[in-house]
Amino acid sequence: MHWADGGETKLDNLVLLCRRHYRAVYEVGWRVEFAAAGELVFRDPRGRRIEAVPIAPDPGREPVEALIQDLEEGGMPVDSPAREPQWWVNDGFDLGYALQVMWRPRGDE
Repeated sequence: MHWADGGETKLDNLVLLCRRHYRAVYEVGWRVEFAAAGELVFRDPRGRRIEAVPIAPDPGREPVEALIQDLEEGGMPVDSPAREPQWWVNDGFDLGYALQVMWRPRGDE
């Protein structure tokens, strides 16, 4: 129980939240509760319990290759640049180029 609702303020009653989740609890109305066995229970603003999300299974292979294989098996061929190992790494982010591609002044259509 939250201290504002009469709960105790002690280490056993604390949960460490990142900024995003802190705001969800204190500004949006999400709730975090301790269940009888000590695990945490999360509830949305309507009071509905949020079930734990299972951990994604390990594909047992390199993730990019696994994705390419899954796409191709589904009928979506992948072009050669995506097959080059880590072709996107260390390229940096070019904000000017990104804005130029995404934003066009009116009348330039």
